[in-house]
Amino acid sequence: MAHGKCVVCEKKNVDISLPSGLVCTYCDAHFHSECSPTFAKIDSEVLVVVKKVCAPCPNCENGLRSLPSKLILLEKKVDVFITNVEATLKQSATTVPIPVNGEHIETIDAAVKEAVAVYDNRCQLIVSGLKETGNATDDISHARSLFDFLGVKDVVVVDALRLGRHNLEKVKTDDRPRLLKVRVANLAHKSIILQKAKMLKGSVSYKDVFVRPSYTYAERQRIRELYADLNKRNDAGVHKYYIDRRGPVHSWSVRAKSNNSSVPGSNPQTSSVPGANVPTSI
Repeated sequence: MAHGKCVVCEKKNVDISLPSGLVCTYCDAHFHSECSPTFAKIDSEVLVVVKKVCAPCPNCENGLRSLPSKLILLEKKVDVFITNVEATLKQSATTVPIPVNGEHIETIDAAVKEAVAVYDNRCQLIVSGLKETGNATDDISHARSLFDFLGVKDVVVVDALRLGRHNLEKVKTDDRPRLLKVRVANLAHKSIILQKAKMLKGSVSYKDVFVRPSYTYAERQRIRELYADLNKRNDAGVHKYYIDRRGPVHSWSVRAKSNNSSVPGSNPQTSSVPGANVPTSI
């Protein structure tokens, strides 16, 4: 069964039903084993196993090999940045709060960590309720099937990671699978998936599956505090309140519902508590 031309030789179609027909684990490109220096001399019996575990194409393999050196260079640049900023702060009479993602963070380390977390979360999604088998390859396959169901085609799933402690026996018996963090390669695909996630509610196959953005630690704290404030206000019984989720998390706020604003003496106050009991899955 042919699936397009080989990404390396670009001459022959790749038959993935054969041991020599490989699909890149990272970019989904098809290539022949004989076109890859890594897999060219591997027996067909071994290739069958390799296909199920990890088979990077030559392009992705070269990128992975250069990754450590790139990370070392990035780490050095970050160290220089931190050193320069700390030197500047020491010359200042007061501590200067650092604005990151709409919030002011008092320490350099916390600011850098939050900025890196925000960048890392750009293309990540959290999926709850998706079937778990204990196999990472199955998680990626299930995520792709979910996105296909939503009508978002050609989504490249970079990786998928279950959150929480791994317990194979619990996976086999528990009806509540662990949260799945999915990283997609395209930011536009992430946005479309989030827009179409509401389709899952009325479906048969995915009625218990939910998709939301991946939040940083600071964002999760902010959301928990917002929910705590929301519950406190609603328990008071004077008005009904909700969380206005428009925009990024730092701009969310607790607001009174409009139908209560006509009550004499009502004051539809707004609370933008800097921080969030959200559902424990946040």
